Amino acid sequence: MAPATQKAVSMYGNMFAVCGGGNIHPIDGKDARMENYFDMWKFSFCKKLSFLSFTFIAVCVNTFFWIFTLIMTPILNKSLDKQIFLGPSLELLNSYGAKNPYEVQQHYQIWRLFTPVVLSVGFSQFFIMNFLLMLIGSMVESYGMGPAKMLALYVVSTVGGELFGSSITYNGSCGCGPAVYGFVACLFTNVIMNWKALDPLEGTGKFCLIFVCIMLFAMTMMMTYQKAIPGAHFERSDVAVNMGGLMAGLFFSLAILPPARPEAANAGSYEKKVSYIGMGLTSVYFLVCSLVFALAAAPTQLRY
Repeated sequence: MAPATQKAVSMYGNMFAVCGGGNIHPIDGKDARMENYFDMWKFSFCKKLSFLSFTFIAVCVNTFFWIFTLIMTPILNKSLDKQIFLGPSLELLNSYGAKNPYEVQQHYQIWRLFTPVVLSVGFSQFFIMNFLLMLIGSMVESYGMGPAKMLALYVVSTVGGELFGSSITYNGSCGCGPAVYGFVACLFTNVIMNWKALDPLEGTGKFCLIFVCIMLFAMTMMMTYQKAIPGAHFERSDVAVNMGGLMAGLFFSLAILPPARPEAANAGSYEKKVSYIGMGLTSVYFLVCSLVFALAAAPTQLRY
């Protein structure tokens, strides 16, 4: 397999081989027969995961804030949510920066377009979202995305998702869902950006990669869907925000994903054109969402 092709498929780990795409290199420096159960999981999904990786740090930050909100709930004389296992007070989540379209539009609390990503409504959402963040984020990071680009994709997906969701639904919500879906979108972007680098794949190799992306997207959808909290105007999982994160992540990752082919640096190359299209789509997306939210959205004040 050519080096550029090897780099392009490295994002999907062992899932490419499992889906019929052919063998890829085993764990560096370790014989395949010596791999244990945890090596299998790490090689399949989290090949580059380490204590200093962006994905691990992001999960640690989310863990800190979930525990912090649990501790602060009784300290501030509030009670844990009775409808959610280990769920902080919704009033406290709202005061700490959960999604609240009314406050953003009427009181210019712009930080609420990002702060929901570090909060969690309860244990199930925290565990599922951060498990997926570690899983899919590690796959994207294993491709060679540096910390700066990972952070940029994380922030843009979150802000884009919150802005899109605030233009459509006016309930409160929180969680790293839009960032997770932004990383899922990057899996699709890799196929688009490196389409020419994937030409050496035999037979249905490219379609195997597309199938892997669709399978991971469907798995993420099934794992993250949760019903709204009855009578609370607060979503356990905000579908509009997540889909906004998917679109923002797709457009922005087209602009920043490093191509696998050395020829991509040439002026007029396929990868250059894809990158320019990604920049344009990202600009249009944020312009349209901002105008719709500012001029057409009519959120109501939320009280908890």
